[in-house]
Amino acid sequence: MKYFYFLVYISISLGYKLPDGIKLCHRSQKDFAECVGKNMRGGLGAFAPGYKEMGIPTLNPYFIEKLEIKPPSPDSSVAIHLTFTNLHVSGMTVTDIDHMEIDFDKGCSWVMDAVSPFIILDGEYTMDGKLLLFALNAHGKANVTQVNLRNRHSMWCEKYQKKGKTHIRFINYTMDMRPDNVLFEFTNLFPSNKDIENEIGKTLNENSLAIFNEIKAPVEQIFSTIHTQIANQVLSKIPFDDIFLP
Repeated sequence: MKYFYFLVYISISLGYKLPDGIKLCHRSQKDFAECVGKNMRGGLGAFAPGYKEMGIPTLNPYFIEKLEIKPPSPDSSVAIHLTFTNLHVSGMTVTDIDHMEIDFDKGCSWVMDAVSPFIILDGEYTMDGKLLLFALNAHGKANVTQVNLRNRHSMWCEKYQKKGKTHIRFINYTMDMRPDNVLFEFTNLFPSNKDIENEIGKTLNENSLAIFNEIKAPVEQIFSTIHTQIANQVLSKIPFDDIFLP
């Protein structure tokens, strides 16, 4: 969901015009990690409409053609096969970096804590399976809003040589999404009986955090894969020392 944090910082080294106050950071400075975090915060809004020169798509909203969530377990209370299509994700550029750790000396790793007031997923859905007490086979419009999302990004990278220059690439990327609340809105959950549909919607939102925790692992994995692929595409083009000054 936040691969563009790295693109914001990476693009600084290429001399593109960016908002005032964005600067490169030296690995030798004591507040290096804090400096990188501040630069990411400062540049997110500038990249919201996309940045063709860097091959960055529109970030707010960010478009995902398909997002599939398979049942975590047949015995789970949330044993549903849920597929989102034509999904627009909003709110990712309205994010603060609370904490940043970077290790380029003993290894190659990052830990970043990001906080977003809201992340909204809006699109179409199909749902088949059992959700709490309800057996469902439905399709329609969907809106899922994560409120005050705390997201820990843990990334492991490696250094490699390309044309005589050192580059880095991410080889493992995980997330831990912890929203304060989740709001679900699905149309046509039970179109033959609006009273039952309203009751299902009420039950979903009364148990929204428990439901989200049941399905969040595949969501985290999907977004981690997206971040890794796009970040590595950019990182492969720019030498390490041109991104993070000695």
